[in-house]
Amino acid sequence: MTRIIHRPSSHSLPLNNNEARYNVRRIICIGRNYAEHAREMGHNPSEAPPFFFYKPLTALCDASEPINWTLPAYSKNVHYELEVAIAIGEKTTSNNPEQAIFACGLSLDMTCRDTQQQAKAAGRPWATAKGFDHSAPCSALHTINWEELKHLGDFTLHKNQQQVQQGNVNQMVWPIPELLIELSKYTQLDDGDLILTGTPAGVGPVIEGDRLEAKIDGLPCAMTINIQQ
Repeated sequence: MTRIIHRPSSHSLPLNNNEARYNVRRIICIGRNYAEHAREMGHNPSEAPPFFFYKPLTALCDASEPINWTLPAYSKNVHYELEVAIAIGEKTTSNNPEQAIFACGLSLDMTCRDTQQQAKAAGRPWATAKGFDHSAPCSALHTINWEELKHLGDFTLHKNQQQVQQGNVNQMVWPIPELLIELSKYTQLDDGDLILTGTPAGVGPVIEGDRLEAKIDGLPCAMTINIQQ
C-alpha cells in the first residue's frame, strides 16, 4: 500500500511584516565570500575562492520575533556567523541573474566549530557542524530588487550589546549577481531558494545567557536571539 501524507509547510518566513509568507524549498550557503573572514579562518582568499553547501530545511528557524535558541548538546564550541539571506523569486538565468532577486533578510549560520574542525581533519562532510536542527535562524524577509539591495547600509551583529560583526553586500568576493551565475552552473535556482551569502570577519562563540542582536541599515528586519542550554 502506498501512503501519501500531505502536511502544511512549516518551512516559511514572514514577508514584508504582514500575513504573507515565503515558502522555502532549499537553503544554500556560501562559504568564504568575505576576504577578511577567509583570512581569520586561516585561508588565502586569492587562492581559495568561495564555495557552497546546503543546510536541510529543518535548519530553518523563524526569528522574525525574539526567540530562545538552544545550544546543541554535542558541541562545546558553537559560533555565530551573520549573513544576508537572499530569497529567489523565479528561475535564474546567466543573462539577467539580478532579476531573480525577490527579497532579502538576515540569517545566522550557527556552526559547531569543534565538530567542523574534527570533520575537516578527517576529510569528512560538515553536516553535523552546519546542518543541525534550527541552525539557520532567519529574520522576516522584505521584497527588494538588485538596485535597492546594493545600496543598503551595513549589517551588524551585537553580542551582549557589543558589536562583533559588521559587513556590507558590496564587500563580497562574489557579488550577488556573480554568485547567482556561479550557483546556476550546478543547480537551477528558482522560487523558494534561500541563499545565505557568506559572513564577514568577527565570528565567535556563544554560551548560555548570551544575547545576539542583528540588523541591517535600510531594511526593517532584525533578529534578537537569547542563547540557552
